[in-house]
Amino acid sequence: MANICTNILYCRTEHESDLKKVEDFLEKHFEVYQQTYIDSLEAEFESCWDYPEVKMNRLMATLEHKDKLYMRVLSYCLEDEYACLRVFKNGEWEIK
Repeated sequence: MANICTNILYCRTEHESDLKKVEDFLEKHFEVYQQTYIDSLEAEFESCWDYPEVKMNRLMATLEHKDKLYMRVLSYCLEDEYACLRVFKNGEWEIK
């Protein structure tokens, strides 16, 4: 059985179309709890083992205004002592 990784996401952008794409993508690809606001959203979803990098890269490829998007994802799996914080700003990811 795969270990479950919890992912806590925060996303902010001034472009409603990109925010909607993030919201729709999460709903399509994950069992997600999310709260949407005017220019941001917060979400929590699970993945197997670690941060779902391939899926998140597919999401990022669909966004039109990456330079105006701020996103952070805290991923953790306590059973494996795994934790990772990824921040997307100025059009690129930074792993902290």
